[in-house]
Amino acid sequence: MAIADRTFPAWAFRSPLRRATVRPAVLLDFCGPKLGETVADLGAGSGFFLEELRRRIGPTGRVYAVDVDARALALGQRLLTPDGPPVEFVHASAASVPEIPDASVDFALSNGLLCCLVDKTGAMDEMWRILKPGGRALVTFQTFTRGWTRRGRALRMTDDGFRRLVGRRAWTVSAGSPRRFHRTYRLDRPAGPGAERTAERAA
Repeated sequence: MAIADRTFPAWAFRSPLRRATVRPAVLLDFCGPKLGETVADLGAGSGFFLEELRRRIGPTGRVYAVDVDARALALGQRLLTPDGPPVEFVHASAASVPEIPDASVDFALSNGLLCCLVDKTGAMDEMWRILKPGGRALVTFQTFTRGWTRRGRALRMTDDGFRRLVGRRAWTVSAGSPRRFHRTYRLDRPAGPGAERTAERAA
């Protein structure tokens, strides 16, 4: 039997506990989007980060909100304020998002996604594909998931596993402030005419 990705109730994405422990503005200060940019929120849930993303990119920007859970996306659509740049809600796994064109995104957010996905390689490859040369991503994940069961092993995200994932491409990686069971990274896709050749050798 295939192992399903980890999902949460739609309300959990906007619970008081999450609001008390995760502050979108603080996290996005690390390498958030800029005015006029196109953004992809991969694993957007019900849109916990959407308003802060929209505030930063302004009226000329654009947002893709991607999630495998249609109920969470529907809640995000209902809660979205009418003002601000457009948001395209995409019901899909972050490991396969054909709705987003190649090299069309300036900034990708992957907050807590890799420790909920089985196909982590597919998600990282899609992130590389949709980012423009010179684009950047903010990736966070938890490392406390146990690997005692088949499902646990499939969903678990480790430091070694992350190094293997980023090593498949020519990412430039910088870390945020370390926490015991939580990792924050900025990934940059190199720009310039040699970037694709470098990426092909790395893959």
